[in-house]
Amino acid sequence: MTSNIAEAGGFIRSSSDLDAPDIQFHAAPALYVDEPVFEHGFGVGPCVLTPDSRGIVAPLSPDPTAKPYILHNYYAQESDMARMVQGMRVAMEISSQPALAPYTTRPYYTPASDSEEDLRAHIRAQTFTL
Repeated sequence: MTSNIAEAGGFIRSSSDLDAPDIQFHAAPALYVDEPVFEHGFGVGPCVLTPDSRGIVAPLSPDPTAKPYILHNYYAQESDMARMVQGMRVAMEISSQPALAPYTTRPYYTPASDSEEDLRAHIRAQTFTL
């Protein structure tokens, strides 16, 4: 329990015409999965830093301790999905580097392929809030 889990990170620009990075990577010596896993692994996850999409948080009750309604509304704006696709492509490139090969036996949880359609489906199914 001496790890902060996000052991490394980095930033990229999803487009060369941007003034500042818009994608952050979180790298961890663990797999990003919901079920228990009994094998070693690492995860590399992109995150859109300045999303254009907006969600909703609304009270459902006058009781201040009641849970609110939360709609994340990820990717309501196409620009966010396009940036995340670029981030996924870079994450897949990082994960396939020869320097990581000694620590990798197989991909655990990846898109079905590197096609635009499969990347978008994977992103829609697997996005979560940090």
